[in-house]
Amino acid sequence: MLKAPPTFSKPIVGPAEFLGACELLGFPTMVVGASGRILGNNNLVPALFGAAFGTAGEQITLSSLPAGERLRKAIAEAALGINGAAAIGPRMLPRDTGRPLIVYVTSSSTYFADQQAEPSAILVLIDPDQAREPSPAFLREAFHLTAAETALTILLFRGKSLKEIATVRNTSIATVRVQLRSVFAKTCTNRQSELVALLARLPSFT
Repeated sequence: MLKAPPTFSKPIVGPAEFLGACELLGFPTMVVGASGRILGNNNLVPALFGAAFGTAGEQITLSSLPAGERLRKAIAEAALGINGAAAIGPRMLPRDTGRPLIVYVTSSSTYFADQQAEPSAILVLIDPDQAREPSPAFLREAFHLTAAETALTILLFRGKSLKEIATVRNTSIATVRVQLRSVFAKTCTNRQSELVALLARLPSFT
């Protein structure tokens, strides 16, 4: 008889473990106190900093005053549970170039096992200009792709045509098509667009 998976009445991870897990999945993540003080972040966050979005001391800085005020309000509401707020988003954060960053804010009490000295919120940042490419090792393990099939899959995700792939790999387009049919079968997809959509949903394990 199948048993239901265990449920936990209390969170069971700490901030360091949570930030590390988000980094493994490819999500820049911060922990910020209700006062706005940065309590921690993973290694993916600094790459997003610039003149429009960054830090000064232990505070997040935004060149847009309205965006900064909205973010500070969302952090305080999530951290303190104001008006029952537990998760807030998306919020848009302007930056130097490219599309604005997207941030989701949620209470850390949902995830952290230990009571923090200061009520805090978790900020998960999404860069819409960055393609989160799944790693070759993940594709081989998850879908049992060969090395050649993995290379083909990555190049398709990068927007290369079959003809371009055949040229880059110095092989015939007929061989590439045979490998593509095998990739379709192993990933339970039927078209290149469907395959790319699947890849975009996968975590970018490092």
